Amino acid sequence: MLLFIASSQAQSYTFEELTGAYSDLQGSTIIENANYDDDSFHFIDLEGETISLYGLDFDFGGITTFVIQALGNVRIDNDSSAILLDGLRSLEINSIDGTSQLSYLFDGEPGSYVIKTEWKNHTLLSGDEGNFFNFQIWVYQETGVIEFRYGPRSDDNALGVTEENGPYIGIAYAPDNFFFYYEKLWLSGEIDDLQIEEDPNTLFDTMLGIPAEGTIYRFSPTFLSAHFASGKEELKHFTIAPNPASASILIQGLPEPITRLFIMDLQGRVIAQYAESDQIDVSSLDSGIYMILVETQSYRGVKRFVKP
Repeated sequence: MLLFIASSQAQSYTFEELTGAYSDLQGSTIIENANYDDDSFHFIDLEGETISLYGLDFDFGGITTFVIQALGNVRIDNDSSAILLDGLRSLEINSIDGTSQLSYLFDGEPGSYVIKTEWKNHTLLSGDEGNFFNFQIWVYQETGVIEFRYGPRSDDNALGVTEENGPYIGIAYAPDNFFFYYEKLWLSGEIDDLQIEEDPNTLFDTMLGIPAEGTIYRFSPTFLSAHFASGKEELKHFTIAPNPASASILIQGLPEPITRLFIMDLQGRVIAQYAESDQIDVSSLDSGIYMILVETQSYRGVKRFVKP
């Protein structure tokens, strides 16, 4: 099933529901003694890295932080703004036994990480006895794409879950005091009848259950959604060389031939468009930082490059 939402307001992100294989993180860093009682902050070391979200560059280090909270969400802050990524946030989340883990992984190379956080074998205390679930939050450093990925869960996972105690799922952008919200893209209601809330008010509805295994909730920057066909898998490992490049760039490591390719500036404006080409001429571009958006039959991906 594919659900694509394009906001009637000036939203920075769009939403689509996809399906795909789920797998546990391998080689991840386990957060020891995760505290589910006081929802403590677990700070992740991204010193020197930058992620662009909602048009803001978060340059990590000092007061700019990337935090995992045990109760089902990631929070990104600087001195004035906060981004909430609630993959399955609930005061009722807890570990089950020794197989339960809260962990994270930097997948890829610096500058193009996919930062993955996993809640493995957890439970909702308000749910039916014996309930369990698994999910991950992915943040794509190079593109600002956010994904919530859901894994194995118990049957009848909605039993005991109500509008009062259900989990929160969605993304939001606010000042760091949370007195109000600039933007919100929030999911609520029945799993098979999602309601999408775009009004940036301070009311947050809940989900009445846990998404099925293989469900992917993807939030993409609007400029990507405007140029990419929806429903395509994100490319995580392909290369452009040389970078920086003054004359031409060769794109390598793609699983399929290129069908479309865009060069965009950092404001999301299309500078050039190509078809079915893995080598492009950049000699006429002004000096600066650009993005190459690559699309194949089944995949889409973005890389940044520098024109000296």
